[in-house]
Amino acid sequence: MLEVSRNICQKCLAGIAIGGLLVMVGCSGDNSLISAPNSVVYERVTGTNIEAPVTECSALEESQLTVLNKLQYVNMIRDVYHPLTIDISEEVESIYFPDYFDQVFLQRLSSVSDLVAEEVITNFDQLELACDFDVACAESFISKFGRRAFRRLLTEEEVSELLEKFSEQPTFDDGIKQIVRIFAIDSNAIYQYVEGIAAEGGKVLLNDFEKASRLSFLLWNTIPDDELLDAAERGSLSTKAGFHKQAERLLNARERVGDSTTAFFRHWFGLDYAIGKMQPNFDTALKEFDLLIKDAYHNESSLNDLFTTNIAFVNRDLADIYGLSTEGRIEGKFERVLLDDRKGLLTRAAFLTGTSDSSRSIPTERGIVVGTHLACQTWPLSEPAELQDSLAFLFYQQEEGETRRDTLTRTTGHSRVCSSCHFLTDNIGFTLENFDGHGRYRELDNKVPINPSVEDSFFGPINNANDLGDIVGNAELVKNCFVREWYQHVFLRKYMKPLTNSYGYATEVNQLGHTVPVPSQDDCELQRLNSRFSELDGDLVGLLRELVDSPAFHYYRL
Repeated sequence: MLEVSRNICQKCLAGIAIGGLLVMVGCSGDNSLISAPNSVVYERVTGTNIEAPVTECSALEESQLTVLNKLQYVNMIRDVYHPLTIDISEEVESIYFPDYFDQVFLQRLSSVSDLVAEEVITNFDQLELACDFDVACAESFISKFGRRAFRRLLTEEEVSELLEKFSEQPTFDDGIKQIVRIFAIDSNAIYQYVEGIAAEGGKVLLNDFEKASRLSFLLWNTIPDDELLDAAERGSLSTKAGFHKQAERLLNARERVGDSTTAFFRHWFGLDYAIGKMQPNFDTALKEFDLLIKDAYHNESSLNDLFTTNIAFVNRDLADIYGLSTEGRIEGKFERVLLDDRKGLLTRAAFLTGTSDSSRSIPTERGIVVGTHLACQTWPLSEPAELQDSLAFLFYQQEEGETRRDTLTRTTGHSRVCSSCHFLTDNIGFTLENFDGHGRYRELDNKVPINPSVEDSFFGPINNANDLGDIVGNAELVKNCFVREWYQHVFLRKYMKPLTNSYGYATEVNQLGHTVPVPSQDDCELQRLNSRFSELDGDLVGLLRELVDSPAFHYYRL
């Protein structure tokens, strides 16, 4: 896996993965090509300014390897060989991307690398590479596309090793294919490494190439483009002006930023857990959800806008669900429309079907997602024996003259174990009962009028689903949860304590009496980010600016 000095290791062994075999080679640990000139003064970024030194408020994590996720890998292959349009999304769909580099994963990627190699050599003339089909051409290919794949300059040793592998092949085409295979499965391509530049206090400052990579994967969900890599190579990202110039350039590409954020929002709304349910029209509903997120970032919307918007994207199937005319609408074509009676993402088909089964709504699940995902709360857990007894209500049938709300109240109210949880979860779900398991609006359930009004323990009195959107969109608890979830997403926090106060940072004991540890260095930075997000009136793009200006973005701790 053609690996030079990466992460915090100064001496290493490296290998080239070819045909499923790992051939080990030595490496010198020389990282001079990616080190900054001695004249550059490195400073930290905080708020909207760069200051030095790092203060106690800096939230720093330990250095670690991060494997690309499936979509990032697909995007990497596509963008390494730009202007070619190589799409391997179908080929990697069934491949599990682990947090570690194992032999099974390597073998499955090897088959994908063969397809990429064939595609590159077939369209080699489109790569805009001056070439006489000789060793010099191969070296140009390695330098240009290797910089993209590894997100940094290749060392002289790496170029030499790759040229040797090229020369071992019988023809020019075979040699280029071998290089493409290596770029597709090498650990330098698949992992985001952190080597950095040592700073005081056991801290490590990301070097310019690492900043470029982190910035691009956050904002565009792919590798840095040539302009960003050029800036890193010049050392421009070490200055406040140079870094902010590139960050703004990426942020101003609103469509690409929207594409990058959809995975986060799917997770935050609990939709990634619903994908396996095989709900009718759920895939279509997810596409609309993604379009709504992209539209929000394109139009510089706020978090509150997401919960109160009347914008929808409909095709024929969704028009039917939303009570619109289906005449002239095409199944796969989405049209931006305004709805009269539905506010925000909580009333859109993706959330409503994702928290239902094929025949009915599930108020409990809807309430759990709003409470635990959107408000970062926890629910008390029962002892296994008590919990097993309490699950009997799931098998109770909805009786004649009962709404779903009536049935849940009747079947959970008899047990202290049941009621202690359902008191927290079900009220929120009841406010959405005017929407069935498919997301269609209804006034009756089981021929009985629906009552969506509740008195919720977290959000107070709620009249209906639209009222829920207004309340959730303005709730400090939800805003702080949103900030924390983004912070956790960007800075790879595996577990953070549930929010329990209006500031959004951890306290010793939550409202339910549970004590959960959280890295103390996060508290100060989360408080700053919450304050800035409030000052920005919940601006979605503004929060991304604050995150890339955070000390945690620029530094690691050994």
